[in-house]
Amino acid sequence: MRVVRSILGILVGLIILSLVAEGIEFLIVTALHGSITTDQGLYFAIRNRMGVLIAKLVYNSGAAFLAGYVAALIAGRAETVHGTVLAVIQLALFIWGMAFSEFAGTTPAWAWLALVPLMGLAIYVGAVVAGRRRGSK
Repeated sequence: MRVVRSILGILVGLIILSLVAEGIEFLIVTALHGSITTDQGLYFAIRNRMGVLIAKLVYNSGAAFLAGYVAALIAGRAETVHGTVLAVIQLALFIWGMAFSEFAGTTPAWAWLALVPLMGLAIYVGAVVAGRRRGSK
């Protein structure tokens, strides 16, 4: 049961991180455009505006905190270990996204380089807060 809770916690954390961050990004781009766009070039042109990218650093960090917190709560033990595992998986996904995905060139390198430590730290802090809430180490 412990292994199932660990895996479930990490998976739910990844889902939360993706849904929250991508959902907020979609809403911001749609609001700035005035409607939903299916044109990828236009979408990324709006998303890559400096103000939107700065906002991305903030809302992705918030989503990462929430993901780390929920993953640790679901795991129910070794919260910081689960936060670290989630952060490492997210780092691997970032590396894949930066280098190998079809969207590799759609985000400026400085934004990727800022997102990696911010989100990793936010995931870990979320897990620490969950652990303190439970009264564990």
